[in-house]
Formats: sequence, structure tokens, C-alpha cells
Amino acid sequence: MASFAQFLRLEGHLPLASLTAGVPGTIPLLNDVLVDFGKKLYREGRPYHHLAVVLTGLTAKHGDLRRQLSRAWDVALNWLDREPGGTTPTLSQGAVRAVIVLAVLWDWPRVAALEAAAFAGILRPSEYLLTRRSQLLFPNDLLDDTRSWLTWVHPLPKTRRTAARRQPSRIDDAGTIMLLSAVFEGAPPDEPLWPFSPDAFRARHRCLLAALGLPQVPLQGLRGAGASSFYMHTEDAMRTLRRGRWGELSTMNIYLQEAEASLVIPNLSPSVRHAVETLASKSAWTLQVALTLLRTRVANELWFEIFRALVEPAADSD
Repeated sequence: MASFAQFLRLEGHLPLASLTAGVPGTIPLLNDVLVDFGKKLYREGRPYHHLAVVLTGLTAKHGDLRRQLSRAWDVALNWLDREPGGTTPTLSQGAVRAVIVLAVLWDWPRVAALEAAAFAGILRPSEYLLTRRSQLLFPNDLLDDTRSWLTWVHPLPKTRRTAARRQPSRIDDAGTIMLLSAVFEGAPPDEPLWPFSPDAFRARHRCLLAALGLPQVPLQGLRGAGASSFYMHTEDAMRTLRRGRWGELSTMNIYLQEAEASLVIPNLSPSVRHAVETLASKSAWTLQVALTLLRTRVANELWFEIFRALVEPAADSD
């Protein structure tokens, strides 16, 4: 409820006490601000329960509102329709690599780095779309050259009411760490990792999937793909539980089973499968070229032409 009260204050609305005082004419206004609040949460990539907690809290405290917030609940239901709480389709590790490679080829290094982090760190969308540089702790930040992993700090994790109020994710994939370092390590502490709207990131994600001929797997599918991949490689349920920061082992088991059963790769056409496999096989080479371009500060708009110039001679020699 505190987040809603802050929203009212920042947007210049009446305080919550005035909106719920039962004065004639305030109910339509309360619905208006709740609709705006819900849409803002959705655009920012916040989890659905942030809105649901406010709506249920209001109706629990003010029983007469129970049947008067229909427009606000319509927003909540539309949210669930777009991002259902049930099974979310997921991508295989190879498909994720292909998406990252294409993002690099299209000179979108921030998108490539954050997609890679979402997969390797088993992150929720809001945990990387609303993150600042200070939340990424590279070994150099901690003056510890013995570390081989990156710590990603979440000051407002989804499970903070039932678990630690501040939670870390760990990324130990060397390629992902090198890409994150090249893109973000030199940035000021308060710089957002994604300086645009979450909707802008989702749009680029959809463009990448469409270009590859892949189904429109939402951003949540990267977390599911990362969790499935980590568990398959380690076969360690407790390590996977800690990496994904689930509160219960049973919750994680259901999540993993649904994620593995929802892989979209088996349904791909041969041509799409070939394109995905080809790009995924070039991920290590693409990463090395991208790191060189980033370290030498080559303008992003030149990347595509550089990659094309590097690839065409190799194709001619074949």
C-alpha cells in the first residue's frame, strides 16, 4: 500500500484517506488513479501481485469498495491475460544464444547483455529492466580478484515479504560476465542498465524472436529457460533453489516441470531450426568480436557492417 500512497503523492493526486472517505464523486476518481497505477506497474515490468495487494488491501479495509472498483480490477484481469500466472513457454539454451547473437549483430549490446543476464542469473524482468549499475557487483568493485562470479543485488525482490528483504543473484558464466563488464562496468553507479521503458525492451525482444522465426516467448521465459538449464547441468535441486530464489522447494519443482514441458524448440520448422543452430554455433566468436568492438569504442551503428565484412570473406572461401 505504501507504493500506491507514494504514487498518489508523486502524481499530485488526493491522499488515500480522502479518496476512500466515501465523499460523493471520489469513487470514479479512485478507479481512475488505480487504473493509472496498474498500467504504470505493468509498463515498468513489476510483478502482478504489486497491483493485486493494493486492490485486495483496499477492499479488505473498506468493505463498501468491494463492488465499486470494477475498472481497476479490469486492469488486473487484462494483466493476467497478457502475462498469465500459469505455464510460460520457454526457449532452449541454444535458442537463447541465437537471440543474443542476433542482438549483437543488430548493434544492440545492452539488449544482448541483459538477455544473457536474465538467462544466466535466472532473473525476473523487473530485476534487470529497473536496475542501476550500482546493483552489479563485479570482482573489481569488491577489490577481490579471486572471485570468478558477478553478484546482482535486488533491493526490492518479489519474495521480500517471506524471505530476505535484499537478495543477491549470482552469475558465473564467463561469457556473460565479460559481456556485462564490457557494456556496464565503466558506467556511473546511478546509471540505469536499461535507460528506456520496459515496453521498449519487450519490443526489441519480440523483434529478435520474430526475425528468427521463433514463437513470441515473453521475457519471463528467459528465467524459466535459465532455471531449467542450470538444473539440467547441475542436477542439484538446492543450488537451483538458491539461484532462483524460490521460497519453497515444491514451488521450484512445479516451475521447473512446467518450464521443461513448455519448450518451444520441438515444434520449430527445419528452416527455423537450422537458422537458430547456425547462429547459436557462432556465439563464442560473436562474443569475442563484440568485446573487441566495445573495448575499442566502435560506434554501435557500425557493428552490422563490420560483422558483415568479417563474415563474407569466410563465406566466399567456403
